[in-house]
Amino acid sequence: MRPPCLWLLLVAPVAWAAAPFSCASVDVQGRGRAVDVSSAFQRGPLTASTTRSTPPSLSMINVTMDLCKPLPRVPGAGAEDQCPDGTNVCMIASSRRAGLDDRIEQVVPSAGTDAGLILDAAQPYELRFRGRTWSDTTQSTQLHMLCDKRSELSVASYDAMRGVLTLTWRTPLACSAPRKAQRRGSSLGWWMVCVAVLYVAVGMWYNYQHYGARGWDMLPHRDAWRDVPYYVRDLSRHMTRAAGGSAPSAGCAVYYAPGRVAYSSASNPSLVAHLSQAIGSGLPGGSVLDPLHRTQVQSVINLNRSNTTWCLVRSDPCPHCPKGV
Repeated sequence: MRPPCLWLLLVAPVAWAAAPFSCASVDVQGRGRAVDVSSAFQRGPLTASTTRSTPPSLSMINVTMDLCKPLPRVPGAGAEDQCPDGTNVCMIASSRRAGLDDRIEQVVPSAGTDAGLILDAAQPYELRFRGRTWSDTTQSTQLHMLCDKRSELSVASYDAMRGVLTLTWRTPLACSAPRKAQRRGSSLGWWMVCVAVLYVAVGMWYNYQHYGARGWDMLPHRDAWRDVPYYVRDLSRHMTRAAGGSAPSAGCAVYYAPGRVAYSSASNPSLVAHLSQAIGSGLPGGSVLDPLHRTQVQSVINLNRSNTTWCLVRSDPCPHCPKGV
């Protein structure tokens, strides 16, 4: 299967042409779930008819529909008494009068063109197909699909001014539309790969253009990804302690560390980005408008000191440390 992200890598313009309608993949419910309706036409086209009293005659409309293939020619009927080749929905209006043969009044190719069956519009349980030009009007078929245990096609109306034939198709095929889980999962996996590739490519290009980074320094958020194993380790330790009910171990404070440190975004882009996220988190101390204050409650001070281990972590003599330390 061709990965969908290949479209993101194309830079040349591509001309899009509407593809013919496929009865093997119909989105009946409008939720991206395809249904194969070809089983409804395995025994031949579906037919529908309606009659209306128009004294002294009886007006009749007969509709033949096949969404999977063009309608076959009617043996023994003249070319003017049947729809042209390539028609998928044919409407024939005729009149009947006592003592006389039926007279065909109109032969309307309501759906189907030389380019095949074209789907002009689709809504949940509603499909609109393009037809040929008849009587200076472009014809079309509007098909309403209803969930029903039986299968029946009926004529709802025909608007001669607009050339719109409206049909109602009751069918079990409109009751369910299962999606292929394997294909959906595969497509989702390809999109995740595409996003990862774009993230790395754009990040490397940005670090190279703006910071002159080389080698591993070009990787976006390199320091953050390098710290992921430590984050996982600390999270697992925290969850283990929480599950076991044990108290956290003492922390470590370096008392001679400066209280304020300034970092350059050009020299430490990942660190500055991390600090910016911390400042924008909304937690206490993340803004100059909501700074952290030294507590004046002695009981809290004593508790913090009891949970803190003072550490001297240095390789060179510390100018801030007292003599003898």
